[in-house]
Amino acid sequence: RAGNAVSKLVHNNRIEQVAEDAKAELYRATGIHGSFASAHEGYAVLLEEVDELWDLVKKNPAKMTAVELAEHRKKVREEAIQISAMGMRFAMDVCGE
Repeated sequence: RAGNAVSKLVHNNRIEQVAEDAKAELYRATGIHGSFASAHEGYAVLLEEVDELWDLVKKNPAKMTAVELAEHRKKVREEAIQISAMGMRFAMDVCGE
């Protein structure tokens, strides 16, 4: 049972870290680009981010060196965080309250 509690705590901490990283990205991107002007713009930005993640996902990590793999994972995480942030931005700018 103690192991399960520790596992849950680690999982919750990871959720909090990802949420904080997405929030920081949301502030950064909004500070640079402002709000979405329309649902179409928001969709286009989200699609661009998803396409960038897809380009990374298609790469074969088995053919990467350890250094390349570490960099690849970092880039994949960054794209996932950007998608999360742009999803929040879409909800705020396009969907109202």
